[in-house]
Amino acid sequence: MHGGLGTAKLLSPGQTVPRYVGSPFSRYELRQGKKIGSPSLIADAKHIRTDMLSSSVILAGLVGAWFGLDLDRMAAILVVLFVFKAGAGIFVDAFRVLLDASLDFETMDRVKTIILKDPRVVLINSLWGRNSGRYKFIEADIVIKARNLEKASAVSRAIEGEIKKQVFHVDHILIHYEPQKKETRTLAVPLNDDMQGLSEHFGDAPYFYIATVRDRDGTLLSEAYHRNPFAGEEKGKGIKVSEWLLEDGIDTVYTPKGFKGKGPGYVFSDAGVDVIVTRDRSLKDIRGNSQKGEDSSDLII
Repeated sequence: MHGGLGTAKLLSPGQTVPRYVGSPFSRYELRQGKKIGSPSLIADAKHIRTDMLSSSVILAGLVGAWFGLDLDRMAAILVVLFVFKAGAGIFVDAFRVLLDASLDFETMDRVKTIILKDPRVVLINSLWGRNSGRYKFIEADIVIKARNLEKASAVSRAIEGEIKKQVFHVDHILIHYEPQKKETRTLAVPLNDDMQGLSEHFGDAPYFYIATVRDRDGTLLSEAYHRNPFAGEEKGKGIKVSEWLLEDGIDTVYTPKGFKGKGPGYVFSDAGVDVIVTRDRSLKDIRGNSQKGEDSSDLII
């Protein structure tokens, strides 16, 4: 019988390595098949395991007959069940490939985590995955926090690179993206103790003015003054303040000085936030210009 127990033999030229039954070998082949994503190795490992179990059942039937026990019928039923189970598993795996749904949940969940980890991704509309042998093919439809297609394209390329770096054997990634369409804009302004003049030092600013404005007509929808919770920190206050503002969904930051080469600049750039170096030195002027839809900036980063 194929896969039955037997003694080892030396191979003559031209012979292939015989498949032998042994649970350590089948378990090893199954592990390697799952590791590299090879359906043929996985199917072969399951085939060997089925052969081993079938041979064991038949051997049990022969031993039973030796002792006068009629186990043939039960042994036949068990063999049929083993073969059916193995065949059904292989059929389901092959059918999932035809449905483009063959990637396992763990892999798809890892891809989803990588995409959502990027702070510039707002939403995943859909995510598909399939494999051909060991190679994986992934397709995603996402919404990116960016005001133009050039920035959205850069974000898409960065996400593709991260997926290929963290998920093995990815042959092709296709990401459909679109910039986020928002009817409102949330802005932040660093303020001095008087809560009117702009603070020259972003991380040390005692207060921040946060407001939401409707893009279409500049209507002020909400506004609030927040005390800077990191003003007393000795190190890294600029980055901590930047991350704190991102939690409020900031789209635009006004500042008297730029962040080139500094921590806040990198944080806001990664998150797709517009940093505007403004000529205005009071909150009154910024608020008025923002509501009018006018640009009072020297530089937009």
